[in-house]
Amino acid sequence: MTIIAPKNYHLRDALQERRILCIDPEDALKEDIRALRIGILNIMPKAEQYEFSLLHPLGRSVLQIDPVWIRLETHRYSTSDREHLKNLYITFDEAIAKNPLDGLILTGAPVEEIPFEEVIYWNEVTRILEYAWKNIPTTLGICWAGLPSPNNWALIKTYSKIKSSVCSRPGTSTISTG
Repeated sequence: MTIIAPKNYHLRDALQERRILCIDPEDALKEDIRALRIGILNIMPKAEQYEFSLLHPLGRSVLQIDPVWIRLETHRYSTSDREHLKNLYITFDEAIAKNPLDGLILTGAPVEEIPFEEVIYWNEVTRILEYAWKNIPTTLGICWAGLPSPNNWALIKTYSKIKSSVCSRPGTSTISTG
């Protein structure tokens, strides 16, 4: 039940109040076990406020977790703290260049009513997902990011062609793989 976090991480006290041990990256290197490197592609508005919602369940694991905060290069993050993103988040290419990721979590985004191909950062997300499905053991998508999975990838790639036939009511869609 350990999260690797810098000493000045803004949610460190909140995690520790909930009995999740936080250790410094330097101390983690001294441990006898290798932490799981979990990439977290956080595209939620006010990204820094959503981090606790992701770290809390990860911190309940019996394994040591090294969260690797990933930012998109094509996303503006207009509601997020730019200094926080600059200090803590890295690009996907930087994340996989250091060491392999043991898992990847993609958060949702408030773009569920926009066709995928019209989302500004969709091409970058597509590239990351295609890499992840081939090279990262486990990928988890939350909310909107849960839609593009290997099982329904063909449907999403043709979403604009079929969207009128899968909409159950305006503003919602149902995509079935079977």
